[in-house]
Amino acid sequence: MTNAEPGRFCWFELATTDADAALAFYGALFGWTSEPKDMGEHGTYHELKLDGKDVGGLYGMSGPMFEGVPSHWMPYVRSADVDATAAKVTELGGKVLMPPMDIPDVGRMVVFADPQGAALSAFQEGKRCGTPLGDMDNHAFCWTELMTTDTAGAKAFYTKLFGWEIQDTDMGEMGTYTMWMKGDKHTGGCMQLPPEAGEAPPHWMNYVNVIDVNASLAKAMELGATTVVPVMPIPEVGQFTMIADPTGAHVCLFQHDPVAVGGKDCSGANS
Repeated sequence: MTNAEPGRFCWFELATTDADAALAFYGALFGWTSEPKDMGEHGTYHELKLDGKDVGGLYGMSGPMFEGVPSHWMPYVRSADVDATAAKVTELGGKVLMPPMDIPDVGRMVVFADPQGAALSAFQEGKRCGTPLGDMDNHAFCWTELMTTDTAGAKAFYTKLFGWEIQDTDMGEMGTYTMWMKGDKHTGGCMQLPPEAGEAPPHWMNYVNVIDVNASLAKAMELGATTVVPVMPIPEVGQFTMIADPTGAHVCLFQHDPVAVGGKDCSGANS
């Protein structure tokens, strides 16, 4: 496994209201298996695997701190020093939601919200390094993007926090799409929340690579998911759909078009 560099996405984690239902769903849909870890008073943490390789993690939410919190996928960005990252978040107008804490035999992490309210985590490598975005092709996470109410504010925040650079693309009726860049490599994206999103708060949306988005959507529906966004084309890239898993967590399924993309497929986001 290739280590994710600081400033790159390195882990994806599902906090769910029903761990058993989520494990059954993603296992049937993507072939993910679970390697459970006893976290003592924090319960069981499930390391999700695909063909023996890390895909992400999953845990069941319990206790007063999670009251009213819906199931959700959380992406992590690698940091060389999460304590410094936490201090920078506050300096730049964000909010630390969970202060830096050690994860035994894993590393150190912090959870924060940007000035617009989108939650994100940063991870400092310990004995584990995480799994880079796009490290595997089919049925692995391949992309993540920020949907926000203030793209200018988000750009100002993240370029200073992680040293990201920006590359804007005019998407016509869809507006401007911002690519987060780390050096000469894409590391994620950013878009203004569209009017049809209604009162949806700013959030990070995560994508899983699939071979056939229509077939994967049909299977997800059979397994109890609901369609949030129907299959839609992304000009010169591919097509995607957004689903809510049986516990309510949103995730996107993405099928790239290698002919139209000319090599810029989702799974190569870190290449």
